[in-house]
Amino acid sequence: MIELSYSEATAIATKAARGAGHEWGVAEDAAMAVHWLCAAGFDGLGHLYRALDQINTLRCPISAGLRISDFARITTGPIDQGTVFLAISEPIFVLPFVVNAAKIREQNLTLFADDHAVSIDAFGNVSGMDCLNGLEQASIKITPTQSQTGCKKLDPKPRVFTQIETFDALTALAHRTYVPATDASRDAGAGAGTSDND
Repeated sequence: MIELSYSEATAIATKAARGAGHEWGVAEDAAMAVHWLCAAGFDGLGHLYRALDQINTLRCPISAGLRISDFARITTGPIDQGTVFLAISEPIFVLPFVVNAAKIREQNLTLFADDHAVSIDAFGNVSGMDCLNGLEQASIKITPTQSQTGCKKLDPKPRVFTQIETFDALTALAHRTYVPATDASRDAGAGAGTSDND
């Protein structure tokens, strides 16, 4: 295992998502989801790495989550239309986006992942989320709910933990965002140049 601060985890998540092919704005939203999952005690970076395998597919939990969150207030959006997202990979990665949608709508929501149900109240407090951990794939639907019981405010964990293999894989994706150094860029002032005599 490797231990990280939240800022380190967010930075590597953003760059890895961008390196995998997401736009910067989407990558930042993915990093937000990682932060939330880590605060809830899950391996957010591990879930991100597996979610990135589904980029540009209908199974991508980041794309599904963004549709839920970005169109939370719109009557033609997936919540009010009862949209079912089929066979979503890493369904737990959708949860932070649903939490955000509940706060935007100021409304209680229920996230259904196949036969599992997670309750989210209008303040973003959650109940029953452990059922999503380890769930590799599920069809997802979000529905408004009149009342929610048992939802609890997150007690954020102080640090982030993930597997060394996950960290190394995300770091490799993050390196795709870096511009290769050249003699011309060094001579123009990037890095220490060809002479470092400060």
